[in-house]
Amino acid sequence: MRKDGLGESLVMKVVEKAQENNLKIRATCPYAVNYIKHHQKELHDVL
Repeated sequence: MRKDGLGESLVMKVVEKAQENNLKIRATCPYAVNYIKHHQKELHDVL
């Protein structure tokens, strides 16, 4: 699953929905936590 980008697609879909609805997210999935950690600058509005 790591090579097909499914995890990134899922995280970005959640981020997109959060942005559309002016929501904040708190990741609990290890993949999402790591992804957000490395993309904080782009995702600051939902953190």
